[in-house]
Amino acid sequence: MKPTPRDYTQLSDEELLGSILRKDREALSALYDRFVRQVFSLSLRMVENQSLAEEIVQDVFMTVWSRGGSYKNDRGSFSSWLMSIAHNRCIDELRRRRRRAKLPTVPIDDLTHEPKGNAEEVTDEVFAKLDRESIFQAMSKLPPAQRQVITMAYFQGLTQSEISNVLSTPLGTIKTRMRLGLHKMRDLLVV
Repeated sequence: MKPTPRDYTQLSDEELLGSILRKDREALSALYDRFVRQVFSLSLRMVENQSLAEEIVQDVFMTVWSRGGSYKNDRGSFSSWLMSIAHNRCIDELRRRRRRAKLPTVPIDDLTHEPKGNAEEVTDEVFAKLDRESIFQAMSKLPPAQRQVITMAYFQGLTQSEISNVLSTPLGTIKTRMRLGLHKMRDLLVV
């Protein structure tokens, strides 16, 4: 006899959260369906960028998945708690943008120059330039968050800890973005 599928649409927010705490992915999916429009709408209104708002939505629901146990029903409704996570995540992103605007940048033209010297040096210089162009092409295909941390590390000389501080992002997140970005670049650069 097959167990009957559970109708998650009939469960309260708190019941869904209880199931999520037991790592029930279908409960998370139901909660996502219930609140995605509200979270996205708030995020889009605040950050004024659709892809960034979508990223924030994912972060918010990952927070529910990983830290849903921090919700306390005596402090307010679940929806208020969820929207405050979204609001705080948007504020963090807006602060990051402000900090990024203040970071010095190196114009791409400053990274290239005319080769000088004997034939061997010129050949080395040409191959180095081709490598740079391949690297910039590969970087352009990375998601913005991964491209940003790689740029900060390799072109601005910041350590992962410094990047974490500048972006107000946990060090583990920075390391993950760096690792994923470098793996993608390696795949893109393999001939």
